[in-house]
Order: sequence, then C-alpha cells, then structure tokens
Amino acid sequence: MDISTTGVITWTPLPSQTCANDVLIAVSDSYGATAEQYFTIYVNEIATLRGGLRFISTPLQSVRAGALYQYQPVVVSEDHETTITFSLLTAPDGMTIDAKTGLVTWQTDAPDALGTSEDYGEHWVILQARQVCEDCEGKTYSATQDYKIKVEYYSIVGDINRDGSITDTDIGLLADILLGRRQVNKNIRRLCDMNFDGIIDVADIVTLMAIK
Repeated sequence: MDISTTGVITWTPLPSQTCANDVLIAVSDSYGATAEQYFTIYVNEIATLRGGLRFISTPLQSVRAGALYQYQPVVVSEDHETTITFSLLTAPDGMTIDAKTGLVTWQTDAPDALGTSEDYGEHWVILQARQVCEDCEGKTYSATQDYKIKVEYYSIVGDINRDGSITDTDIGLLADILLGRRQVNKNIRRLCDMNFDGIIDVADIVTLMAIK
C-alpha cells in the first residue's frame, strides 16, 4: 500500500490478504500538528474453481424508528453441496444475523418523549456469505453485500406523544410546549404544527382541539 503527498492511497491486494486488513493513516503539518485515521478494508477472495457465490436479493434500506427491521438475503452458488454460512462484517449495535439462514434482524430504538432515538440516521451494513470447499483443500469462497439503512421518523401530525391517537394528552403537551415548559426537537415540532405554517402558536391548539 502506498500513499502520495496529496493523500491518495493505492493498493493491489495479494491473494494472502483476503478478509480484513487494518489501515492507520497519520498526517502532520509544519507546525507539529498531527491527526490519525483508522479503518478496515475487506478483501474478498474470487472463486476460480466452483464458487460462483453471490447475492441476488435487494435489501430494505429504510425503517421507522422503533420498528423491527428484517432482511432475508438470497444467495446463489455453483456449488450446491457445500453449506453456506453468513456473518455481519459491519452492522449497527444490536443487529444480528442467523449464521445458517442469513436472516438479518434489528430492533431499532424507539423515540423517547422528546422524539429522540439513538438510531436516527444512516447505518452501514456489510453481509458476508462463505463456503468452505472440503474436497478442494479447504478453499474458501465468499461474497459480500453492503448497503445503508436509514432509520427515519414517522408519526401522525397532532399525535405529540406518538401513542397512535390524538387525545387530551396531546393538547396538554402542545400547551406546555407553547408556554415553554417543554423543550422539543424538530421532529416533535413538526407534529405540533397543525396548520403547516411553520409556526407553533394558539392556532395549532385550536386546530388540534377541533379534530380530537
């Protein structure tokens, strides 16, 4: 692996460098300031005898915060006799994969009273499928699939406590927000803006009371 004076990295992996390769880059300036960046490069072995292992399914790439995410990958191989095993190379905290079936499962974090969830945003996922060819000296074939999952916020305008219905509790919460008794984030503010004018005011309470 080489790095130029401008920071461009070039590398041609060797056959012995399949799987995970850790890289640490350091940079410094004339004033003595330094910084480092650490990352891992995954190198897949190309099947040349019988492999042909590959993913043919498309993963679901968005999920509502608090919902259960599941994805069943589908792979094909020219070797129909060797068992395929699955693993996660990169995944958000709490995500699991069934080593035999490949089923990916992740219970996302539900929003709290302020509409905050630890899982909001995008998360990288890298799946790996592997076969160990027992009659060709244990040669391993592998394939990976990488994608991003976006955890999003969904709710009903007016359902400020996000319990699935609009009640007096929501009216009380909106009143508290107007009076400055509660600090909320932008997601909750969107639920409070009943007339979609970008402003939370008495008109929103009137509208909320009318539809309750």
